[in-house]
Amino acid sequence: MFSLPQGEYATSEEVLLQSLAWRERLLGSQHPDLASSLNALGLTMSCQHKDAEALEYFRTSLHVREEALGSGHPECGTSLNNVATALLSTSEDFEEAERLYMRSLTIKQRVLGPQHPDVALTLNNIAVLMQDRCRCGDALSRREDSAEDARPRSPTAQHR
Repeated sequence: MFSLPQGEYATSEEVLLQSLAWRERLLGSQHPDLASSLNALGLTMSCQHKDAEALEYFRTSLHVREEALGSGHPECGTSLNNVATALLSTSEDFEEAERLYMRSLTIKQRVLGPQHPDVALTLNNIAVLMQDRCRCGDALSRREDSAEDARPRSPTAQHR
């Protein structure tokens, strides 16, 4: 998530909506850059606690990314993570959120490798979800995996 002074979110939203309109007009409705604008709008809505709107932007971003890049692309993993997080803000559909987080984790581990920080982020989100569902043993295991995966293994492990 990013953070702006409170009054700046409305300005950010306005600019992002303009960017979205231009990208859709110039690139079409299934271009990956359009998905980036949709994702940014979802983040902006989430920061403003407009959770239902954020969820819709994240879902649309996921759909565009799956169509344009394929469902196994790492950006789809990011979108799945964002949809799951937004879903938990708008409902208590823990099963669907967990399913989406697990799909995200599978993609990220396969494409980015188990030591990537994005993998650790998704593992942490799964742990929080499990903790919220009173699955504390599973949550502790996921958090330990998350911390372990985020730790550099050698001096060269920090380079990307």
